[in-house]
Amino acid sequence: MGRPRKKDDISAPVKIENAFWQLLGIESYSNMTIQKLADAAGVNRNAVYYHYENVDDVAKNALHNFLQKDIVDGFIRQMIGGVGKDSFMKIDEAYMPEIRRIQLCASSDSKYLNQILKDAIKDKWFDKLKIDESKIYETEKLSIEFALSGIVAVLGSEAVANNPLLCCCFNDV
Repeated sequence: MGRPRKKDDISAPVKIENAFWQLLGIESYSNMTIQKLADAAGVNRNAVYYHYENVDDVAKNALHNFLQKDIVDGFIRQMIGGVGKDSFMKIDEAYMPEIRRIQLCASSDSKYLNQILKDAIKDKWFDKLKIDESKIYETEKLSIEFALSGIVAVLGSEAVANNPLLCCCFNDV
């Protein structure tokens, strides 16, 4: 059992996941190490290993926790909802910090992060349209995978990162 935390102290997993997002904004995922995460989080390596098996486990948990946020759910639903021809460009200011994290995953050199993001978008998309994935034909799955790859590629593109409508959210993590 760990020592008791101070009242205002942030838990080690939260510190480590915040460090993950911070590091992802300044270096490639493939260069991320447990030691770099520990240093950025202000914890020792053993604390990281106590909560996570490896960097992929940190990423999986950080993404899972991030993607559970209502604001991320709202952004993804807005993005795939097609509610109007001009509506995608009218992004709610509240989404901006979260869009940065989505863009970091989409632009990452990691196929692993890209796949987690694609799966999250697909799940929200299927849920919104009430699609049962088990009833989709293989050819339809290929078309969906193609579309999701395109969505993630666009979200991770320089054009999105340099878009003046979104630039305020891509300067800070």
